Amino acid sequence: MENSRGSKMRELETMVTQAVRAEESGKTRRRSSYIGVTGFTRAAEARQALQCFAGSSARKLMVGVLVSSRTLSGRANRRPGRYPNIERIREIFHEHPAALNLIHYNTDAPATLSSELLRLVDVSGAHLHGFQLNIAWPNVGEIEAFKKGTGSKQRIVLQIGGRAMKRVDHSPQKLADMVARYTGIIERRNQAATV
Repeated sequence: MENSRGSKMRELETMVTQAVRAEESGKTRRRSSYIGVTGFTRAAEARQALQCFAGSSARKLMVGVLVSSRTLSGRANRRPGRYPNIERIREIFHEHPAALNLIHYNTDAPATLSSELLRLVDVSGAHLHGFQLNIAWPNVGEIEAFKKGTGSKQRIVLQIGGRAMKRVDHSPQKLADMVARYTGIIERRNQAATV
């Protein structure tokens, strides 16, 4: 088990170092405010990745932790090696000038999204900066309720992935129309939709 963890740490360090070098050499395709890595399950992984960014990048490292409604309720996810126990999130997120600590969240119960996110704010500690919603077109009212419940302190990244694109028939116009539904609760920054 320790060998696989060591291998994962080396792979993570290599990936982060390559991303920083690509950014510094100007080989990245688009400008962004952070470089994202998702799948952290242990505090040591996040610490090691953040060390690669210390003073070497103008961008932040998005430390992404996967959480689902299943893991939030204490049940195992079908990919347990990628989803940490909820109690460990507080340990994974560090106070660090290069860190953008986001939970990548998906739910089987989108009608209760706001209460689920509020619960995660409580259990994740002071260093949580926000959420990436891995949900195809979440309910606008749920996001507004969450923002009201937190005083809009948490950053929200809206993932527009394959399922979301399928729902708009991969049409740029329909995509623009759907994104317009979030006007006033999200803002766009460098190709990403954020609150």
